[in-house]
Amino acid sequence: MKPALLLIDLQQDFLARKPLSPPATSVVQKTGILLEKIRSLDIPVLHVQTIVRPDGSDQMVHWHQKDISACRAGTPGSLPPPSLAPRPGEPVTLITESGFKSATMRSIARAAGLGDATIYNYFPTKE
Repeated sequence: MKPALLLIDLQQDFLARKPLSPPATSVVQKTGILLEKIRSLDIPVLHVQTIVRPDGSDQMVHWHQKDISACRAGTPGSLPPPSLAPRPGEPVTLITESGFKSATMRSIARAAGLGDATIYNYFPTKE
């Protein structure tokens, strides 16, 4: 079975949320180390990012209810830190109004040319 690294919502707006434990600087640093090692081993990297239209019209319901404005397309907050940014050829799955529930593990795996079993080898569900 082929391994892969799945990075979910490692974007500036999520990393800026308080309280984040461990702190964002630690998350970015340690994830960056892991990411470079994975890339050096030619293991596929998959990115899942939440992106909302600039006007917020497709933001998730719970964000709307809590007046959260985050991950708007075209803003710095919608981007990952440079050290965690996708490289050319690394698949990116964009999540919008339905949130992570709408992104099936099958679609994420297929974007990377992997089978579902690769992701579910360790986790029976995405919860």
